[in-house]
Amino acid sequence: MYAISTKKLTKRIGLLKPQTLIDEVTLNIEEGHVFAMVGPNGAGKTTFFKLLTGLSQPTIGTAEIFGISVSNPLSRKGMAFLPEVVSHPEYLTIGEYLTFHANLLAMKNVVQKQIDCLKIVDMSGSESLFLAHLSKGMRQRVDIARVLLGDPRLVLLDEPSTGLDPIGQKNLMDLLLLLKKDRGITILLNSHSVSIISEICDEVGIMSEGKILKFCSLAELQGMEKFRIVVRLSNSDLSWKEKIDGKAKIQSLSSELTEIIFDYEEEFQKAIRLLCNSGITIVEAGRNKSILDSIFREIIAKSA
Repeated sequence: MYAISTKKLTKRIGLLKPQTLIDEVTLNIEEGHVFAMVGPNGAGKTTFFKLLTGLSQPTIGTAEIFGISVSNPLSRKGMAFLPEVVSHPEYLTIGEYLTFHANLLAMKNVVQKQIDCLKIVDMSGSESLFLAHLSKGMRQRVDIARVLLGDPRLVLLDEPSTGLDPIGQKNLMDLLLLLKKDRGITILLNSHSVSIISEICDEVGIMSEGKILKFCSLAELQGMEKFRIVVRLSNSDLSWKEKIDGKAKIQSLSSELTEIIFDYEEEFQKAIRLLCNSGITIVEAGRNKSILDSIFREIIAKSA
């Protein structure tokens, strides 16, 4: 059984000039997997989330959550949804905020559940803090604690990294990995964060104009990645360039820094050894994750 399964799911609006927001999307997401939807603004990602949560009704096609049609309210029993923008009642404390949502779920042992969920997001003992005094990253963690109150099997996250600084994004990524590995929660998210996509997602759907143009597994994405070295040059021996020439793309970033891009990891590793033996200062070396942005843009451009 799939956590999420859709077949030719379509959403149109307007009568005189119909507009297609979601265009015959068919996908299957395995239970326990993390699936990311990637695409430009207006691609239909948020509308797709609304169809799964019952906030909007499909024009044609079907969607199921753990085998139950989204037209049946029971499909949302094991689901939690965190939208991109959350309006927080800033006059409440964290404890009051979580208690309010726990009461909506008619939960028992509310206090203990709060303690457990805040521990998961590394905010133990913060119940007395007012929401008004929290940073964006802290509010995001509180909202994830709120999402976890009902022990969901499926979590939908709409742009969870929006507004977070690099440290906040790293904390979010660690938390999502924890939910995936330790709790087996299926996660569907849409995000523009390449680091989150490349580190935690099992599969990615590239979306544009309401259609999923391509499905890529994490292994496929990593196979598309290139390898990057940035070196600092002064009056060093440049003979190393002859040994690399033809195997990499070399370009100057500044008067001192040079970038070397490899398609294959084997050549990348050989170059690392060559540069070290030549006494060249390596400023940066690793997978060029920014190449994923180029891949997404290229796929979307080809569909235009």
